Amino acid sequence: MQCCTITRTCVLLCSAVALALAVLGVFTPFFEMPASIGRTVQLLNATVQSSTFNIETEKASLERFGLLVSGPPANSKMTLWKLTYASSGAKASINLRDDYFTCFQGNMLIQTAEGIAVVTCVLGVANFIMSIFLFLFSAVIKFPLVVYFFFAAAAAAVTFGLTLNLYLHGWCTNLPLKTQEWNLWYGFVFFVISCGASLIASVLTVFSD
Repeated sequence: MQCCTITRTCVLLCSAVALALAVLGVFTPFFEMPASIGRTVQLLNATVQSSTFNIETEKASLERFGLLVSGPPANSKMTLWKLTYASSGAKASINLRDDYFTCFQGNMLIQTAEGIAVVTCVLGVANFIMSIFLFLFSAVIKFPLVVYFFFAAAAAAVTFGLTLNLYLHGWCTNLPLKTQEWNLWYGFVFFVISCGASLIASVLTVFSD
């Protein structure tokens, strides 16, 4: 009996972690332009303007300089909903669906990521509530809770999977975010951990009796 109580408590804790991180992930940027980009641009600018610069042998440096100069400034951030430019004056934001992704595929994929992220949070709430009732009605709650935890893990995996695809391959005519030297940030990490917590909770629920 004591072992079952400990297991159910672990299930409740995992469900709380999965829910909290999913909610945080929705409002936290998935990508960030590192602060070091400003310094990198300055160094590349000095290299390009140097009298010893050879365009034939240092073409890669020139291309990288052009790419970084034309991209977002340092400390810019991208959530599932918007891109915020961190300019020296004031921050300006654009909507990803309307202004950043200009093709049908990009719009559909980002809306899918947004929608599935919300579904992850909804499932997280349901799982947390059912985890509480697991202490009282284990025989009734156990099977649906296992399934719901699996669904929550799958939803979180789809969310960070889509954003990883954006990071590595890019959508529409936009270059991959990795090529533009963006970094994966906390929102992405939160959804990865949320997925793992839901999977652990699903397994623990199986052994909660």
